[in-house]
Amino acid sequence: MLVQVGENLLLLGFLLLIFANIPPLLHFQKTRKLTPKFNFEIEDNLLPQVTVILPVRNESKNMQPKLKEISEFEYPSGKMTLIVADSLSDDGTAEIAEEFFQNMGDIKCRLISIEEPGKSRAINTALEFSKSDLVVIMDSDASCNPDCLRRLASVLVQDDIGAVCGMISDSAVSSQVAYRSRFNEIRLGESDLDSTPIFEGSIYGFKISSLEGLRISETNNADDSQVAIMVRSNGFRALMCNKIPIIENTSIVS
Repeated sequence: MLVQVGENLLLLGFLLLIFANIPPLLHFQKTRKLTPKFNFEIEDNLLPQVTVILPVRNESKNMQPKLKEISEFEYPSGKMTLIVADSLSDDGTAEIAEEFFQNMGDIKCRLISIEEPGKSRAINTALEFSKSDLVVIMDSDASCNPDCLRRLASVLVQDDIGAVCGMISDSAVSSQVAYRSRFNEIRLGESDLDSTPIFEGSIYGFKISSLEGLRISETNNADDSQVAIMVRSNGFRALMCNKIPIIENTSIVS
């Protein structure tokens, strides 16, 4: 009798395991091989003002390479502002940033100090200083091509799009090729169908107006995906763009 009960429970568990995997398998099958199409052709005078927010904490080794990268972005003169949001760094990060600001050309630069640690808190504070609707968040330990800001902005000028993120290359981390490939394939498919709720935080942009007064929760992680979900809940699309490649550890994409 006990043996029979055990066998039935084992069979039930096996069937539940199979059924539990059906929804994600169907989702993957629906999204695979779909990729959203983007048009990056836009005149300089149609590109909006943009604020780049760089939240940092003890990033002294990455500051100069990242700031140099930002200074070389292909974006119309006078249309970019940079806010470095420093969260209690004690390794000279803020001092390095301030010293390098003189090399940023016509990019308006500002350093703000965040009294408590936390990326979400740093972003929320920096947003209060933004004078543009279009905002781009970047990590200091990841790199992108000189045209990445232009491409982000050219997508976000579309009325129905509220947020867009770049994509880490499948081969960027050799030990995660299989995972990253599937991750990207699903996110791109979701973006083609409508929107993706999972964003890549190394570089992403959004329109403040698309948040409609909502704020990033400072007690939860994943500021990037929080933004994607808030934007979509307000009726705007949130997309991953495979034409904005990202390389981690400050290696420029070729």
